[in-house]
Amino acid sequence: MKNSGANIDHLRIGRIPAATLKIDGHARTFFSNGIKDSEDHTYSFREGVPYEICNWPESPNVGAPFGRLNLRRHDNNRCVIVDAYNFELNFEGESYPGSLFEFPTGTEREDWIQQVDEIFSGSTRMIEGQDYLLVNGLSGSVFDDMCGDIASSAELGDAPVLGRLPDGSILMWTPQLVLEENSPENILPDGGGETQLVTGGVTKCANVPRNPFNEESCTLSTMGTACTALEPPIEVDVTLNEENIKTFFDLTQRYVYAIKGLIMDEDDAGTLSPCYPGRTTRWVFNEATCENATALSAQTRAAIEFMLSNSGDENPYMKDVTFPEADSGYSCASNEDRLLNIEIQIGSLCYAHVHPHLMNVYDVTECE
Repeated sequence: MKNSGANIDHLRIGRIPAATLKIDGHARTFFSNGIKDSEDHTYSFREGVPYEICNWPESPNVGAPFGRLNLRRHDNNRCVIVDAYNFELNFEGESYPGSLFEFPTGTEREDWIQQVDEIFSGSTRMIEGQDYLLVNGLSGSVFDDMCGDIASSAELGDAPVLGRLPDGSILMWTPQLVLEENSPENILPDGGGETQLVTGGVTKCANVPRNPFNEESCTLSTMGTACTALEPPIEVDVTLNEENIKTFFDLTQRYVYAIKGLIMDEDDAGTLSPCYPGRTTRWVFNEATCENATALSAQTRAAIEFMLSNSGDENPYMKDVTFPEADSGYSCASNEDRLLNIEIQIGSLCYAHVHPHLMNVYDVTECE
């Protein structure tokens, strides 16, 4: 059948296209009536087309206390004002980007935020400031979980953090620069190491090696988060066996020794017996049959087997293990609670109780 008129899928009369303004790919505000500039030019932004910001930054004034957004028109290359003040947040037709904190309903916005900037008087209207301070924090498991999803530092391109107030209005958190002094009079103890860790290395370390220019005021950073201006060392696990200890000296010329020959006697029983709840003892082991296995009662054997079998120590030669607490249900028999030098077979491994400092490794280069 032939139509008598035009086929129209969509028709909008007397209204310019709606537009969504995005920053770093995240929705910032929605303009249901489109965007016009000071020359009544309608902007229909196209995805992938760059739009140049011109005359920026422009100093705030009474008419535009929050500055102006000026864009260069691509038809006549003129720089025109798009808006005279900061756009209010509006997500009509858009889902909320980033994290949204909901302030409890049934309260007043003044219960949560306080205005911290001034009110300006324009030529035609009063313009209130748009900066607020959160005066009452949010608490509870829901908010704690949300806070855990927010990065410790703000990066370019991060999704925004929003708060919806009881009256339905939306505020956006604005990251601030926090400048830390690092001078001879006020030295950062870790040289900015914690900040470097939080930002994944984007923020650089403020520590430098001692040199002729700073030697009078140079101090040693001893905090666990202290950083270095040099490339950080690569962390590797080194097995300190006899061969590697000798190699360590060849590489560093430092005297490193492993301690052998330590023994335990009856006078040590009160402080070194493994049968005291919460006490840590050392055991060496190898895949062999114990030649001098200690005769133990079933109660004591069960406690020691439980202790050794549930150790998380991954040392391939010895284990430092902790005896179960008193309420665990495991304990040594009363006549065996001062035993030393125990040997016990567990599966294919023979475990021997040794002095707690046996095979400790020490650097004695500086000793005299």
